Amino acid sequence: MCVDARANPTRPTRLADDEPLILIVEGNSVAAEALSRHLDRLGYRTDVAGSGATAIQAAIDRVPNLILLGSVLPDEDGLDVCQRLADAPQTCLAPVIVLGEAGDAESVQRARRAGGYFFLRKPYDPNALLVLIRHSLDEATAWQES
Repeated sequence: MCVDARANPTRPTRLADDEPLILIVEGNSVAAEALSRHLDRLGYRTDVAGSGATAIQAAIDRVPNLILLGSVLPDEDGLDVCQRLADAPQTCLAPVIVLGEAGDAESVQRARRAGGYFFLRKPYDPNALLVLIRHSLDEATAWQES
């Protein structure tokens, strides 16, 4: 169960910058850097992690506002990482958008069960991803402010 992390004084705080921080977790470094540059140009701050282990540590250290998570990572299944992020009190409030290889109903259901907020099949429409990012950030902000 996710507890309101604001009540946890040991929780790392977000950076002071006003722009939302998005953690991009992607095994393909070229795709991750391209997405990072694109989001940076749109006013988002980004961090990139290339594996599940670095993603978990980066999410705990920097407390992102949103996580874009590839379903295929070099060290573990992306949905296992999604579950760990959803279970951790430091990261459970950050929405996770799973970027998956397969878009069948079973993959979408697995992503949702693991704590994913949305599922977007690769290759994805960049405009659709932006809509999901904005919606997820708006929802998370509303949830945390209430």
